[in-house]
Amino acid sequence: MNSPRVLSITRGLGWWTEAFSLFRKSFLTWMGIVLLLIIIILVISLIPILGSLISQVLIPVFLAGLMLGCRDQENGKTLGVNHLFAGFSRQTGKLIGLGASYIVIMMVLAIILGLLILVIPGGREIISNLVSGQSSIDEFMHSGDLQEVQPALQFFLVISLIGIALYLPILMAYWFAPALIILDELSIVEALKSSFLACLYNILPFTIYGLAGIIFMVIAAIPFGLGYIILIPVGFISIYKAYADIFHRQVQPAG
Repeated sequence: MNSPRVLSITRGLGWWTEAFSLFRKSFLTWMGIVLLLIIIILVISLIPILGSLISQVLIPVFLAGLMLGCRDQENGKTLGVNHLFAGFSRQTGKLIGLGASYIVIMMVLAIILGLLILVIPGGREIISNLVSGQSSIDEFMHSGDLQEVQPALQFFLVISLIGIALYLPILMAYWFAPALIILDELSIVEALKSSFLACLYNILPFTIYGLAGIIFMVIAAIPFGLGYIILIPVGFISIYKAYADIFHRQVQPAG
């Protein structure tokens, strides 16, 4: 595996176009795989108490299998439903550990945000009023006076911005981690580090990639959300395309 390289800003859009090109070659299979994945996650989530935790632990396992499927398809092999479960037979322990570590980190993040709510002036009072049903938001709904709700809006804006700032490095570290574990056999720590550096070095193309993704999400939602049948698998493939572009120069875009 090569060290992550710095790409031009235009590559952010290229990952989407190349992902759609690969998706188009086996679109029915891709849609079937993603539909099956959604069903599996929903069923697991129905398990009382532990369902959401189990699904979160297994998501990197499924995602790693999809990354393997992308590489196999790009190399001329047949994409199949079996790729969705490939992570259960290769690097499984690492992938499960990756999912578990994500849960732990998100719990720490939640604790940090909770403490910040108590520290920020007026935060404890706003949350207390919100829980008791006496928030300024309720007053605004009755009076229409924006000044009534302004402190609460400012508070939630600050908390949201802090949350985004803290979560972004986490997202960067986990973005390529499943692919790096199953395709390059890196350890969890090495995968997280390499993924973070890859995103950091390519912050400009990732900005374009993210903005394009937001636009595609809006467009996909217009026809009753049916566009997500295409956007979700293309989104998965785009992760692989970015990974291959950043870490493996020899990979050629699908035509």
